[in-house]
Parts: sequence; structure tokens; C-alpha cells
Amino acid sequence: MSDGVRTVTHMDGSIGFTAETRVITWEGARPIGDLADSTQRVLGRDAQWHTAFFDGSEPGTPLQVTVGRNRQVKELFAAPEQVWFVRESNTGGKKRELTTARLRRGHRLAVVFPGSRVQLTTPSPFGIAHGITFGDGTMNGTGSMATLDSVKDIGLLKWFPNSRVTRSIKERPQLLVHHLPAYFRRLPPLDESVSYLSGWLAGYLAADGHVSKDGTVMLNCAQRAVLEYVRVVCTRLGIGTYGITEQVREGFPGREPSSIFRVHFVNEDMTERFFLLDEHLVRFRAATKAYARRGWVVRSVTEGVRAERLFVPVMRKGGGLAIEDNILVGATGGPVLA
Repeated sequence: MSDGVRTVTHMDGSIGFTAETRVITWEGARPIGDLADSTQRVLGRDAQWHTAFFDGSEPGTPLQVTVGRNRQVKELFAAPEQVWFVRESNTGGKKRELTTARLRRGHRLAVVFPGSRVQLTTPSPFGIAHGITFGDGTMNGTGSMATLDSVKDIGLLKWFPNSRVTRSIKERPQLLVHHLPAYFRRLPPLDESVSYLSGWLAGYLAADGHVSKDGTVMLNCAQRAVLEYVRVVCTRLGIGTYGITEQVREGFPGREPSSIFRVHFVNEDMTERFFLLDEHLVRFRAATKAYARRGWVVRSVTEGVRAERLFVPVMRKGGGLAIEDNILVGATGGPVLA
């Protein structure tokens, strides 16, 4: 084995992942089964984007790999000879290759994140206004309107310098920013500029984000799909995120409980420009610069119970690829179809 890419006959079910395993692609994390017979841009071992072809194999009996990180647990299903990368220390450094069958409890799996594109980027003021309105806004006729708290959000008005602003006291004192475009209430296109996407994320964090007293940066939303999209935006920007968590809130009398979803960010990948509210910025600056726990640790490896079709990434270069939550795994070598 070398650099996670092996030239082998991979149709016998000895390597690969089950269909639900999600792979990080340029368009976001997608189930590997949906990628069969297609070519995708994937995140390689070198933190760059490479081309991979996804092939199917004969059914095999996968092993169940249970891993944990920051009180989160996930299960992955992979063939016995599938390659993984194990870190020799907590801080990264050397990595060695192990097959699924050789993984043991306590092994620290290697992870890979894309390089940062935001360290020298100035967030777009138009993107910021979009993000604020996306989080704290509503449709208004054929356009949209930002609805800001008259105390907490007063500092956000500067991002709408020429807009008409009125006050509302219907439920609680609010500042209403009028005559904004309808698309401010929609997610931004992924092919927007880095500056625009950075601004949108900063605005959205100001609207619906939270920075705890210990400096933890998080974003809450009632729609999981929105946070999945935020993670794709962050991947494009080179900002690490942790997995999405769910909490169930008790409803008001007569209403059903509802879910709220949350995503946490890797602080060291962010800059002060992302924090538009004074309280957020003060807490971010004061946070202890502790080493981010990006990696996953193996909890158990158990035998599978049934044969399933497995799917195999084929790469000529890149040294392996990242599956969801940035876990680095091996690929098989061979021609990559255009």
C-alpha cells in the first residue's frame, strides 16, 4: 500500500463502503451510492480537490466501525480491506494505513480539511446584508424585509446604509429594513465569490448565531437542510465545522415538541471579521486558543450481519479522500473516467 491509493481488483467486495456513506464532494456531502458510475471533485489527502470515479463492486459483508468525537457518535460500514489512516499522535503528524479489519478501539482516525480561503478576505457588505436578512427577515410583497431587534441589533443597521427603516412595536420593539431583494431570503449560490459567501456567513451568524462564554461559535436553525448548506459553504471557504446536532424543544401548551438543529464551527479557522456584534467579537477574542478536536476516535469494530453492495472511489492522485465529517480514507488506483 502507498499513500492510500492501491491498484487492485476491487470488484470482489473486499474494499469500499455501503451506499449510505456520505462523501465530501465539491457540491457537498453525498451518499456514495448516489455517486455510482459518476465522476466527482473530492477532497484529497493533500487538502486539495481532485477527480474521483465511483464504482460499484460485488456484494460484500462490511464491518461496522463506531467512532466518536466531542460527545458525538457515528457508525460507518466498510469492507474488511478498506484502507483508513490512523494518526500517531493527538496533534497529527505521521499517519499509518490500516485496513478496517485491523482497526482497534482507541485508534485516532486522520482527518483532512480544505485550506483556508478567508484569512485575507474582506467579507462583502452585500453578502452581509443578505445573511442578516436570511436569518432575521421576512418576505414583504415581491421583495424582503429585515427585522432587527431595536437594542441588540442596532449595530447591524450600518449594513443597510441607504434603506428605509421604520420601527414596529406590535410584539416587541423592532427595526424594519424595507425594500430589500427577494433573494435575500434564499440561500446564496455556491459559485458566488469567496468575499460574498464570507459576508453571507458573517451576516447569518449575527442574526441566528451564538458565541458562548467559552468562545464556542455555533449556529441554530429549525431546518437541518439549511445547516447542511452552511457546512457546504464552509467547506468552500475552508472553515471547519463539526457535525450537526439535534435538540427537541418542548412546545407551548397545545403544540407538539419541535426540533432545533445546531452546528459548531472550528474557531481557529475563523477570523474576527466574521463577528459583527460586539458581544460575539469580545467572546471570540477572549476564547482560549485550545487545540481544536477535529479527529475521530474508534470505539469499536464489529462483524457485519449481511452482504451489501459496496461502492469504491477510484483516484489517480490525491492520496485518498474525505468522507463526511472530514474522515480520511483510502481509494483504489486506476483510470479515472472523464
